[in-house]
Amino acid sequence: MWNKQFQNRADPNRRRDGSQASKAKSNKTIDYECVYQNQFDPIFRMRCALDPSFSIQTSIPPLEQYERSIHQIPPVLTKYVNRRKCEQKQQRERLYVDVTFAKYNPDGRFLLVGSNAGIVYIYNSYDFSFHYQYMLQTRKFPVPSLTGLAFHPNNSNAAFVSNDKGQIHYYDNLLHYDISMHDQATTIFQDQKLNSIAISSCGSQLVTGCENGQLATVETHRRQAPNGVQKYKVFDKSCNDAIFQSHGKQLIIAAGEKIKLIDQRVNRDQMIVSGTYYKQFSEEPVNKLAMHVQGNLLAAAGSDGCRIFDIRNMSEESYRCLYSVKPKHETSVGSCVMWHPVYPDVFVVGDEAGDINFYDLNYTNASYGFEKLFENNFTENFKAEFTQQPEISQTHNLYSIGYVHSAHRSQKGTGTALIDMDIHPSGNSLGTTGKDKDVRFWTYPGSGNLQNDLFHGGNIDPAAQEFQFNQSHKELQSEQDELEKKIKDIEKMERNQNEDIFGREEVQLQMKQYVSTADERQREAEEADYIREREGAGRRI
Repeated sequence: MWNKQFQNRADPNRRRDGSQASKAKSNKTIDYECVYQNQFDPIFRMRCALDPSFSIQTSIPPLEQYERSIHQIPPVLTKYVNRRKCEQKQQRERLYVDVTFAKYNPDGRFLLVGSNAGIVYIYNSYDFSFHYQYMLQTRKFPVPSLTGLAFHPNNSNAAFVSNDKGQIHYYDNLLHYDISMHDQATTIFQDQKLNSIAISSCGSQLVTGCENGQLATVETHRRQAPNGVQKYKVFDKSCNDAIFQSHGKQLIIAAGEKIKLIDQRVNRDQMIVSGTYYKQFSEEPVNKLAMHVQGNLLAAAGSDGCRIFDIRNMSEESYRCLYSVKPKHETSVGSCVMWHPVYPDVFVVGDEAGDINFYDLNYTNASYGFEKLFENNFTENFKAEFTQQPEISQTHNLYSIGYVHSAHRSQKGTGTALIDMDIHPSGNSLGTTGKDKDVRFWTYPGSGNLQNDLFHGGNIDPAAQEFQFNQSHKELQSEQDELEKKIKDIEKMERNQNEDIFGREEVQLQMKQYVSTADERQREAEEADYIREREGAGRRI
């Protein structure tokens, strides 16, 4: 009975569009403040004027009186906000599942986290105080381990989810997902793990890389289920990642043993590689790729750390990242990388040591910044500059503008690898997942941040009535307490069902107590009768 009522599946009467999640309980002002800051930022406005495809949010409510003054959002998101564990309830146990990806939905309301148990966890991106979870299912069978998620670029919640059984599932609206309805699935590779999934900027084609070294493109015209699958052999080993160039679907970049640039216009049948490729110094594969918004620069995270290439000449690297949390000239295996959605030249790198580093293309060794001047011994630098001709190198070294050391770590305190991360579309928060099975949230540490000023500054009481919308974590705790109490009552009823009531221990104790107090109860009854008779006689007199 308990398993039927409390198994891990969604409530069919519960809406998934965020209406129940908000209901005046989500701190929407955080996102709105960032939108105001972006609108008044000159760099942001210049980018909007130069790039017509860059979308901005125009319909926003007015600022409240307790908002801070408008200022530019810092690109570094290193302030810790909160963390959550991804739980799976099996019978009477709670198990922590392994997370596989993290992705914000297009409007930034929720962070969606996939797991190896076929569960998508939805976290509120306003105050990170509660989450929903439900299991994606095909008919009566649960979906296998989820490996990737891609939202349609038309700013809707239409989503494509890949798994480790070689399938891509299509959901017209992932937040409106109904477990009773059949989702639409397309088998790409039978019983082969799909390592990644990406969608083109025009939204008409998907690309996915498989562990067998093949790459597949899938047509997705008019937001319909995937069809028109074409498979191509790209690597001898696994294809770890595959993405489109920022403009259109003609160019595909694949990562595996090498980095290959694939032009679909050359020969669609043969999938001829028209361009050079980059081979790492080590034999380890490239893990993740990220394309710059302009479509020329490619960030690759692998065993050689993180390197930036120009896709017009990928035989030579353009930038090399130097980690601030590592000793000099020591690199770490990069596990994930992504570009900042607000600052085009800023990108974030996560490595297998659990560190997060932020980089800016404008902060290189060519700029001769303050830190570069005192990086090595000053005397050695002085001699190298004025006693001999400096060596000319085309590769620029990037210096970290901010970092988080051991953002994800084990119980012993050692760092664990980052699996995936994503930045909020407004640039105000960063969500990361790691092998420690944690989902962690980070924000910028500058002044004016509502997460810091409103509830950690000491000037405002978070228990006040006007700020009750941010106390949803307390409501969640009360709901969990009620659920646990209900479960205990049901378990107690199951134990007591079909059992002789007089054979229970508590009933026998009550019977013994009743017999032992029989004389006392008789005396109390006689005294009560005597008092009533005496009072009645007094009234008659």
